[in-house]
Amino acid sequence: MEQKTGINPRAPFVVQADPLLQPLIPDYLKNRRNDLQKIADALARQDFAALRKLGHDMAGSGGAYGLPPISELGRAIENAALAGDTATIESVAHDLRAFLDVVKLPP
Repeated sequence: MEQKTGINPRAPFVVQADPLLQPLIPDYLKNRRNDLQKIADALARQDFAALRKLGHDMAGSGGAYGLPPISELGRAIENAALAGDTATIESVAHDLRAFLDVVKLPP
């Protein structure tokens, strides 16, 4: 399968964020986990507009929270939704789940 992003979603990743944002990061990550279900639901409905918006929102927010890989994954979802490419969206959603499993908050 062709790699859709330049990140390794299974490599350990420690969040590097503005200290003022650090208390918000756990909820941000929880919301991205919730997005996984939204992505699955939108895929089932073939709702590419919803998928594009989900990807766009992730692309715009990840970097602000010290999580540029989420931005990259979001861009990949957004672009795939624009192309109607369900296989890529499924693959990137899988990568998002794997990335969320390895994210570590700073001590």
